Amino acid sequence: TASTLATLRSQKDGGLRSRVTKIFGAPEKTKTRQQVINEYLPALKLKGDVAKGKVIYTQRCATCHRYGKEGFALGPDLVTIKTTGREKILTNFIDPNREVVANYIAYNIKTKGGEEIVGLLGDETTTHVRIKLPLGQERLLPRTQVLGMRSLGQSIMPVGLEAGMTKQQMADLLEFITGL
Repeated sequence: TASTLATLRSQKDGGLRSRVTKIFGAPEKTKTRQQVINEYLPALKLKGDVAKGKVIYTQRCATCHRYGKEGFALGPDLVTIKTTGREKILTNFIDPNREVVANYIAYNIKTKGGEEIVGLLGDETTTHVRIKLPLGQERLLPRTQVLGMRSLGQSIMPVGLEAGMTKQQMADLLEFITGL
């Protein structure tokens, strides 16, 4: 997978890195998030289709974002962000780490059982930690089982959700969100 290749390419062992490059080739030059945003800016001028936008929302956003009774409430409710404007929604969709509200910063939690969980911190007590996950799931861990917690310093929303989307599909998604 792409993430496995990225991990192999970032190893400290230079011999391993060159072997990976020999077998799989050099990594593609990645675009900055700003370059990707610039590529999608023409979508702001296109007329979007709400029904098609709803399908895209269901496929790419509903696992973590809610609107009305649809979707799951891990990230902000779409009704609360619709008034920020199409350009800001597009920017936040493509570059979710540009500005992150503190309660949407991802945490990596390591357990004594060797498990690593990435999610949002929910309520914490002296005895338990609640971790919020996509699809409305939560984990309640006893503090005695938590080996460590660290902020990842970035949004729980993954980068690259726009992959494979056309500018028209982006316009459709924006039309759906701003029309809620």
